[in-house]
Formats: sequence, structure tokens, C-alpha cells
Amino acid sequence: MTLTDKIIPESIQAEAEKALSYFPELANTPIQFRFKDRIKKSTMQAQPLLSSFFKSREHRQYVILLMYLFAVGFAVKGLVKFW
Repeated sequence: MTLTDKIIPESIQAEAEKALSYFPELANTPIQFRFKDRIKKSTMQAQPLLSSFFKSREHRQYVILLMYLFAVGFAVKGLVKFW
């Protein structure tokens, strides 16, 4: 899978690549991974970028928000299990 259209922080690079390998249909989908201090009622959240929200699904771009303490703290290796 090519990761040219993916923005992944170095601290979760290996885990994100492994998780994305289970979803080959996302190979051509632009995805950004971002850390956030707090996410209500969750540790991870995926949503389309506002700029691409009204485009067809094939042309949407997505952002995956990860709660910073969860992702960097104790569970980076467990990230793949939650995807």
C-alpha cells in the first residue's frame, strides 16, 4: 500500500501502516492522523474533512483523531486491535 496520500505522525507510523494494511480499499483515500487532547466519549474518531464533506465518497478526505494520552501513552501497540 502506498502511503503518499497519508499524513501519519512518526510516533504511530508502524502501527498505522499495519492497521491500514487490513483495509486495501483505503489505499487511494487521503487520510490524516492527528492527535487531540480530548475526544468526548471515545479514544479515537474518524470523520471526513469539512472541505471534502459534500464531495462523493470516492473523493472525500478523512481525518482520524486520536486521543493523545491514549495513543502515545500506554496503548500505541494496541491501536491496531481497535481498528
